[in-house]
Amino acid sequence: MKAALIIILGFFSIPLHSFSQADSLVLFEEINYWSDLEKEAFNDFFINNKDNYLQLFMGADPLSTQGNYQTALNQINKEIASIDQEKLSKKKVDKKVKILYDQIHQDFFTKYELENTFSHIFSNGHYNCVSATALFGILFKELSIPFALKESPTHVYMVAYPNSERIVVESTDPGGRFLAFNDKFKTDFVNQMKTAKLISDSEYKSTSVSDLFDEYYFKEEDIDLKQLVGIQYANDAIYKLNEPKYKEAYEQLEKAYLFYPAEKVSYMLMNVGAILINSADYYDSENIKLLSTIMRFKKYGITDDQIFDEFNRVTQDILINHGDFEKYKEAYDYLYPSITSDHLRQEISFLYNYECGRVLYNKNQFEKAIPYEQEAYKLKKDHVEIETLLVTTIIREVALESDNLKIITSLEEYSSTHPELLENREFKSALTMSYLRQSALSFQLEKLSEGVKYQKLFETNFEENLSIGPEYIGQLYTIAGTYYFKKGQTNKAREAINTGLKYAPGNDQLLLRKKLLR
Repeated sequence: MKAALIIILGFFSIPLHSFSQADSLVLFEEINYWSDLEKEAFNDFFINNKDNYLQLFMGADPLSTQGNYQTALNQINKEIASIDQEKLSKKKVDKKVKILYDQIHQDFFTKYELENTFSHIFSNGHYNCVSATALFGILFKELSIPFALKESPTHVYMVAYPNSERIVVESTDPGGRFLAFNDKFKTDFVNQMKTAKLISDSEYKSTSVSDLFDEYYFKEEDIDLKQLVGIQYANDAIYKLNEPKYKEAYEQLEKAYLFYPAEKVSYMLMNVGAILINSADYYDSENIKLLSTIMRFKKYGITDDQIFDEFNRVTQDILINHGDFEKYKEAYDYLYPSITSDHLRQEISFLYNYECGRVLYNKNQFEKAIPYEQEAYKLKKDHVEIETLLVTTIIREVALESDNLKIITSLEEYSSTHPELLENREFKSALTMSYLRQSALSFQLEKLSEGVKYQKLFETNFEENLSIGPEYIGQLYTIAGTYYFKKGQTNKAREAINTGLKYAPGNDQLLLRKKLLR
């Protein structure tokens, strides 16, 4: 997808429990789980309403198993059992928190490490501010110690007794909240904010890019353990981006969004999705699914033109490059319900049907092509190319029919369904010519009433600009005149010849017959 997709998300208020909503950027059922433990943790939390945060934090590591989780749970339970809660309750609040902090730090942590997952605490004691704060949160929750979690631009930390003593529990150096964003990312973000008029000109000129990025990208605010799970997934996504593993990063950001649907997560999700789309081969069905999720960002700035351009690529990758009609239909059927704009629905439906019809026409599969072309024509009656394609296909299809009456029936049905086709010179020529031909055949077979019927239809529909050679007109009226002459109706024969000369003046056959009938 074009670079224009990398745009700023407006700062909208997003409900925390939006994973099941139709307008959510991420749908729960679309999550790709990296382990059985992770899948179980998500289902327990979102479906069964079980707040098992230890399971969630452990499940974020794809290498974690049920056995790893049980080991961590045993260590947590052992830690809780080792604390004399009755004795602890008699301590002053600040003393109580310090005792807990020292013991937990001593029992669990061995080394600070920036790139880290929660499960590392239980395997080698390595931690960062997110994983350590998560552990403090789980233990304090079990011990009924009130706390709030704080997120700042580069850090996550805990505040114990937030409504009274407000004791800060620093798990580590405040430099470990997120991996540092590079200068280009910050500059792009700030420039897009300015373009969206979310940063004023004066503010832009007077404040550094780094400070503006921190102010608008991060907002220090209270978060909970659920949102901290999201931060852990977002952190892991950034680790993956630095490798770079964009697909894995995108999947981790989808999970992050379910727990923490903040604007900054949405921004990262859309931009990583745009990176993946840029290099996507849509013959891979997974990329069709990805495109359908990108469509959800429309209210944040994704345009109809961008989505239409991508469907053009879908057409090229699947239909043109591979000629795979079945897969192209599957892609269309999958994407179409995701389109919210009536105008875009019409444009994409037209493109789909037009291209199917065009490719089938080029394969000389006229009968199969016509339904697609008709559907496209219904959507855009004034589109010159689809009308030309439809008429040409119809003419080539009926040309394969040897029964002229069937040709007439077919053309009349098309004109009844699409009256506008009668304004098309080539279609009108084909229909009028079929009347001419049938009239001549009927007179040859001495079927007078039928011959007269189709002669009148020819005369009613005839126009001078139609593509009907005068020699064919001469043949009809010569045959009709001959029929009447043989029946002894000389006046009728002269009338037929003279009528023919009105439609084909100067025709040699008719002039000769006229001379003979004097």
